[in-house]
Amino acid sequence: MKVTIKTQQTPLFMRLKTILKNIFPVLLILSLILAFWFSLSIVFSTGQPILAVTSESMKPTLNVGDLIVVKGVSIGEVLKDFNNGVEDIVVFYAYTPNNLKNPTVIVHRVVGVVWVDGKPYLKTKGDNNPIADPWLGTPGLPEENLVGKVVAVIPMVGWLILFLKSPYGVFIISLCLAFYIFTLIFRARKAKRIGLME
Repeated sequence: MKVTIKTQQTPLFMRLKTILKNIFPVLLILSLILAFWFSLSIVFSTGQPILAVTSESMKPTLNVGDLIVVKGVSIGEVLKDFNNGVEDIVVFYAYTPNNLKNPTVIVHRVVGVVWVDGKPYLKTKGDNNPIADPWLGTPGLPEENLVGKVVAVIPMVGWLILFLKSPYGVFIISLCLAFYIFTLIFRARKAKRIGLME
């Protein structure tokens, strides 16, 4: 003879179980995105492995909305390429007089090297700009500002990132999250009503 023992679950436990069950898909998606980004950061040795082009300063080589893949490199590797006749497109942090605390991420080409006290500084310029970049307080790009060099370009894919970062993109994401939360609340109330009726 089999004896079945029924365990009574509290309403609080049931509610938490339902919430976790519904939130799990969102947490899974976020975890996969973070894992993907973390993996790219390790593979390409930089905290900025992929970026979307936001200006026309590198036309026609790079266009607004292109997605670039960035590999972390030392200034020595860039100098080696330059000495071999290769002008790398590099990603770097640049400070402006109006923005001394939060640097801007720039993607420009290396067009020269300046040595000061045995330290190399890279001269950079946008392909579509008439003059080289005016550096603030330094003769060129110092190594500490170098993020990496562009190793691949995927045309137009960066538009998705630019859209998601725009006010419209943020609004749509917020709207989707609000709709999802509203659906969860609606289902929970419906389940509670059915439970009361039974």
